[in-house]
Amino acid sequence: MEIGQATKDEKKYVRKMVIVALWCIQMKPVDHPSMSKALEMLEGEVEILKMPPKPFLWSIENHEQSMVVVPISSSNSMGTITLNGRYCYTI
Repeated sequence: MEIGQATKDEKKYVRKMVIVALWCIQMKPVDHPSMSKALEMLEGEVEILKMPPKPFLWSIENHEQSMVVVPISSSNSMGTITLNGRYCYTI
């Protein structure tokens, strides 16, 4: 399935997973949500989720593929994710 073919609900689900993932990969363990809080975030509405104060920037590069996560603005919770150096998703 292409990203343009995703339904509104599928896009909301992906957005929610990305926001929770950004919370879970914060550098300081005290900034990570507990497992129960992460589950609560996943079960709740995406509109009430807040972006972490400083989204973690992660980059892996190798000969075959790379993954880059671009920091997402916390003001309007919009951002871009590029996977495998080919696809660009705005969340």
